[in-house]
Amino acid sequence: MDTRYEAPNIVCIRKDSPYPAGKQLMEHVNKCLKKIQYVFTTGGLFYNESLKALALYLSLMDWKSVREWMLSDNLLQTRTKSSAVRICREICLRLETVTLNQLHLIESGTAQEQRYLMWIAVCKRYGFIREFMTEVLREKLMRMKRTWTAIWKN
Repeated sequence: MDTRYEAPNIVCIRKDSPYPAGKQLMEHVNKCLKKIQYVFTTGGLFYNESLKALALYLSLMDWKSVREWMLSDNLLQTRTKSSAVRICREICLRLETVTLNQLHLIESGTAQEQRYLMWIAVCKRYGFIREFMTEVLREKLMRMKRTWTAIWKN
């Protein structure tokens, strides 16, 4: 018998569940939540910063060198080193998800095309954003619904 089922935004566990109860359950949930990456909520696309990293990558062809160069020269112009490290890591991890052809398209494309491809990189990097796009927003677009305000209501 399946003792676990999921409802939107809620995981329900029944009394006869084999899952640990109380404190052990919360520890398990917290451990799972730590695996989710939340950088996107504070960073957006990092459009200008991504273009800088991309230009470096296309000349160096090595992501490790790109990280080192960006941090040593403070190309991101952040106030703290920890912010620079975090943003640089995020940008590189996103851009690493797209193909070399897509990187060249970002380099040579219009600003709108660049943003589209950067959004694809975000979706590739974050499974929960990709799922949201494919399951919720795609359906809205297919039905020609241009307003999505109901999505954000609790």
